[in-house]
Amino acid sequence: GEDGASIVVNDVEFDDDFIYAATNNGILRANLDENLLDYNSWLIIETIPNSNKKFNHLVKHSGQIVANYTPEEWYADELYILSNGTWQPYLQNIKFAFDMQSSQGILTIASRERIFVVDNSHSVIGDIKYYNINNEEIKPINPRSSLVTTDGTIMVADYQNELIKI
Repeated sequence: GEDGASIVVNDVEFDDDFIYAATNNGILRANLDENLLDYNSWLIIETIPNSNKKFNHLVKHSGQIVANYTPEEWYADELYILSNGTWQPYLQNIKFAFDMQSSQGILTIASRERIFVVDNSHSVIGDIKYYNINNEEIKPINPRSSLVTTDGTIMVADYQNELIKI
């Protein structure tokens, strides 16, 4: 933080050149070749909307950094993607993210009562709103995190239903 003060870091992510830190006061970025212990190496990203507000998640998907801004209001999150050096709105229909994970070329976003599944061309290819367990439809769901395994299975950490395999 400023003058070396401690700050809350909610998430970190890397691309080929930088490390990014999502904080309660924006996203900081440092060059991987710099001394990361020196607070002067970290710069606030001012080119993203809400640049000095709370960002809680970062993920690298399909070679690009995706950030989640959260005003901590019901269904008011905003996703942004760093594309060719410019931050742009991303998947604007997604208004809340508990967690984002990219694996096997698939991005999963655990949201309120649903999981969004996004392919490597940034298209939503799935919207999971219920689980089918023993021929019973379970809803509403309460996912907190999810990811795709090497065999294409979606594993979900669900607040009420524990570990779910889809």
